Amino acid sequence: MFRLHYTSGTTGRPKGAIQTHASRVVTTFNTLLDVVNFNQDDRVLHVAPLTHASGNLFLPSFIRGAANVPLRRYDPALFCQTVEREGITTVFLAPTMLLRLLTFPDLGKYHLPSLHTIIYGGAPMPVEPLKEALRTFGQQLVQIYGLAEATWADTVLRKEDHGPNDGVKLGSIGRELRNVRLRLVDEAGKDITAGETGELIIQGAHVMREYWNQPEATAEVLRDGWFHTGDLARMDGRGYITLVDRKGEMIISGGFNIYPKEVEDTRYRHPAVLEAAVFAVPDPEWGEAVQAVVVLKEGWVLSEEEIIQHCKENLAGYKKPRSGEFFNEPLPKNSAGKILRRALREKYWIGYDRRVH
Repeated sequence: MFRLHYTSGTTGRPKGAIQTHASRVVTTFNTLLDVVNFNQDDRVLHVAPLTHASGNLFLPSFIRGAANVPLRRYDPALFCQTVEREGITTVFLAPTMLLRLLTFPDLGKYHLPSLHTIIYGGAPMPVEPLKEALRTFGQQLVQIYGLAEATWADTVLRKEDHGPNDGVKLGSIGRELRNVRLRLVDEAGKDITAGETGELIIQGAHVMREYWNQPEATAEVLRDGWFHTGDLARMDGRGYITLVDRKGEMIISGGFNIYPKEVEDTRYRHPAVLEAAVFAVPDPEWGEAVQAVVVLKEGWVLSEEEIIQHCKENLAGYKKPRSGEFFNEPLPKNSAGKILRRALREKYWIGYDRRVH
């Protein structure tokens, strides 16, 4: 018996990850042991797609007797109304959903005392908005990192790790779950030391068996018993892991490596910024240059020069965007709520051949 769980297709066409019955059992126990310990008084709201992260809460909550409440769409007003009316205790939100909730002007009008656990993940969560979420909801947040190929949760940043003044922890994805093994390795597959950047690889009974009908893609990511995520990360001496970026998203400009997430995080420190995405564009002199797009919060006005100056004050000169673009509507996202840099980047690379790092 197995289940097909399709990847979100952030970097390309979705692939079907084959999950066995055993992997689903382990995922369920991992959730109850290390993410959220449901009981029969809990009521779980599903506003993200059940085919992705939110659906992984269904079985653990069901076997503990908790109620599950699905919504057809995510809307901050509808979300608040449902939490208030149904006495919702637990919800999973993609970071983009949490950001929309924080900027919802009527949030303070709702009475939401039942909500004690907000799980977020599936995409990077900038530190400054996360601090705002802690001020708004208190220490109720739990972050998970996982993939379709290594289902649901591989790391967790628990409620007690969300200290509002611990920027190091808040910028991380937490530590590995007890039934998960993680390593950070260099290009040769050798373990790296704390503080260095390497690829995150995963081992455990929850890891997929293979990609459906894609043996070459399977061989590329499953090597020597380890799943190679394609995510670059660092680990500190306490075991907290911080994502740097996807391997293929790294920008190489004039021989310097630039990680888009670092530039995006800097953008989010500006109070006017609601959404941001950074990616490589072709440059005749440097090979690649840093391009940024931004969505501003309602009521804010900001010039391209002002946002570039903000980055210049907080980043090394070679990392700052050379140009920027403002969007008047939400940035394109996949069904899991991840911003699609690929879709934003495409028009700039027409007629060019971008290599994959």
